[in-house]
Amino acid sequence: MTPRAGDAKKKKKKKKKKKKKKKKKKKKKNEEENRKRKMKKKMRKEKKKMKKKKNEELEEKKKQKEDEEEKEKNRKKKMWKEMRKEKEKKKKKE
Repeated sequence: MTPRAGDAKKKKKKKKKKKKKKKKKKKKKNEEENRKRKMKKKMRKEKKKMKKKKNEELEEKKKQKEDEEEKEKNRKKKMWKEMRKEKEKKKKKE
């Protein structure tokens, strides 16, 4: 082998090593990006879940409030009805 051939072999080896290093770096970068992507997805999912929970709680509160208002309305109605009956009884007695 001539010295040149040896140099070429070394150069080839160096190139291969560099390529391998580059590939490793790229793989690491991809893994990092994938990890970030996964985290973002997880966060979005979590956010969505929290929003849904909040909306459900708001709906529940709204429903409860409406029920309370309905009960109050019915109670007042009943009270007025009784008062009218009382007045009519008094009128009949007179």
